Amino acid sequence: MVEIKYQVTATNSFGSYEFDVNEDLAQIELNLTTSLKPWYHLFVIHEGKQVGQILITHKQNARQVLIGKTVATSSATVFPSLSLVGHWEIKFFASQIDAEIEELTISRTDHLNAPLVDGESQQDVVHELASNLNKTGWLKGDFHTHTIYSDGMMTRQANLESAKNQALDFFVTTEHNVVTALWPRQDEVAVYGGCELTTPFGHTNFLGIDRPLLDATGMPGFVDEQALMAVIEANQGNGIMSINHPFLDPWAWTLDVPLAYVSSMELINDPTYRDNDAATIKAFDLWSALWNHGWQITGIGGSDSHLLPDDKYPDADMPSLIGDPATYVFVETLTRDNVLVGIKAKHTKVSRFGEINLVSQDKGDILPGEQLTTNVRNFELQLPATTPAGYLTEWILDGTVVATSTDLTSTYTITSDIDLNDYHWLRADVKDQNGVQQATFTPVFWGHRQPTITTYQEVLVND
Repeated sequence: MVEIKYQVTATNSFGSYEFDVNEDLAQIELNLTTSLKPWYHLFVIHEGKQVGQILITHKQNARQVLIGKTVATSSATVFPSLSLVGHWEIKFFASQIDAEIEELTISRTDHLNAPLVDGESQQDVVHELASNLNKTGWLKGDFHTHTIYSDGMMTRQANLESAKNQALDFFVTTEHNVVTALWPRQDEVAVYGGCELTTPFGHTNFLGIDRPLLDATGMPGFVDEQALMAVIEANQGNGIMSINHPFLDPWAWTLDVPLAYVSSMELINDPTYRDNDAATIKAFDLWSALWNHGWQITGIGGSDSHLLPDDKYPDADMPSLIGDPATYVFVETLTRDNVLVGIKAKHTKVSRFGEINLVSQDKGDILPGEQLTTNVRNFELQLPATTPAGYLTEWILDGTVVATSTDLTSTYTITSDIDLNDYHWLRADVKDQNGVQQATFTPVFWGHRQPTITTYQEVLVND
């Protein structure tokens, strides 16, 4: 066994451990131990090519990393290599350093035979990100989830079991700054790749990605504003960008990103977390402002699931669960690409208590996000029977509440004095007794408005 100790400080936060493998090993085992406070971002590089990422957060002070030839003998954030011979480098960067000196210890054990098996993995039940299922129409998903591979408490298998119990059709795995590319094989819930870019300027998810957001050449591209913008620009087209919990301190989004980069925004983040009620109200206000300016950003939700299914946050009266809230996306068939198409087309609904349904007496079924003709003026929102008593539906036209209802079925008619040849938009929010949104759909609209503002901060300043 080889053991190396590194000391890091705020001014000396980078390091690199290099070694050569000269015989065809079955596996390289790394055991990492750290000071508890910092986050360590590590990049696994083989013969100059990045083959894995590792994250250690304040929730862990030790992590075992397996680098093997098969998925069963490799950790979830490291791709298997057919041959382990060659030059290896483990580059690392420490952030959120509190003490004068922090410490990272890397212990390496080379296994010539009898490699270790990852605790969750077996050769015949693990594969690279589930993709297609034979499902169509309005499907139920979650766009913000975590596991033990960042700062969550659940394993991959536990996430899948919880998703099944919540009747999800799909979810996106969004670890902080790393990608869990290997998941247990199953045929009920589709899992798509994502990553939560976690920075001092807020958090943003990239959904449906093809490659990791970060690499060793750009570290630490998430702690410097200019470098972070370069990372975001470099990942345009790598899935879609979605701003997370934009007003949830201390993780509120502040970077002045071009709005053209943003496809969607998380309106409801884990509603069991104590500070999210106020943050949710502000997120909906921002969403209205964006639509008024002509930026038709799609609305989604995310459970931001970190806890075990029976666990609660302090002062919460119910557990924090994957799928709360759920986002319903209209797809032709359930594939990763079709989910992204559905988001880009704005065909989404968000709900904590079951699927809501929008129809029009003038047209029949309507897809949220649809551009309507001028003769469509009559609307109906149908709430499920599971809707809690006392909930209020508010119809929002161009950012103004124009009608309310406490019935499971509510209607609204746009009066003839409003010219639908001009730009207008309409949605309905369902609120609880405290005035916090529990369900909504991405607005339908008429006409067109060319935005005169271009960046995120301009919306905040102007509204």
